[in-house]
Amino acid sequence: MGMVAGLLAQPVLAAPTTVAVNEDLRAGTQKIEQSQDALVTIEDDATLSPAERSDKGIAARRDIVLNALALSLDEVASIKANLAKLPQFDDKSREKKLQDKFLLELENFNKYYSNKSEQVKNTPDPTLDAIKTTAQEIIDYRETVYNPAVKSMIDFTLFFYNNEVITAVGIYLDKISADIKRFEKLNLLKPDLFKANLEKVAVLIKSATGLQKQAGEAIFGEVAVETLIDPNVPITESLNKIRSAYATLLQTLNGMRKSLGLK
Repeated sequence: MGMVAGLLAQPVLAAPTTVAVNEDLRAGTQKIEQSQDALVTIEDDATLSPAERSDKGIAARRDIVLNALALSLDEVASIKANLAKLPQFDDKSREKKLQDKFLLELENFNKYYSNKSEQVKNTPDPTLDAIKTTAQEIIDYRETVYNPAVKSMIDFTLFFYNNEVITAVGIYLDKISADIKRFEKLNLLKPDLFKANLEKVAVLIKSATGLQKQAGEAIFGEVAVETLIDPNVPITESLNKIRSAYATLLQTLNGMRKSLGLK
């Protein structure tokens, strides 16, 4: 995955909120779309009798629910894998406690979706009301229990990913700055030719670091509860600043190559 990927827009039964977009999730999404298309085709088929349309419609809705549940299970597995990739935390740390809490919640989500899937599979001929009731139960669970918890997990995961990105861009800045100074001493580059770019990157990194600190305070409860903000806001702003910093560094590197007569 790239750790940061756009969130998939999915049907309401299983709208993925994970930052991990793997092939299983893509395949699951396609299955839901196909089963939804099948339902539309059935409802628009004028050759079907009312009884046939009803039976086929129920079967199609059942497939949608099963595919949505399968996608939810894939999503739970993906989020769990992302949490497992995080740094090794000290057993007594706040980070470790949150990570363990999230993993336990994911186990509960896995049980819920697995049980629901088995219930639907073990009812091969449900009534329309029954399948609609099951679908609504899953939607309600997702909106009131699952989504809020998963959002916290995503913020937690993105926080540590952003730490790595900020560090990496800082190292990149130091390397390019050192190269520029060396070439300036050799009179291969005009003095201060890229000074504005380097200062801009330094300011962006400092700002990104400050936003990251705000996110950490919200995630780990380092400030009073009433002053907490949605950590996704500073994390997103921080990532945007780091993207801008990286783009400026690439621009600087290309400018250096051009000034040195390199391709």
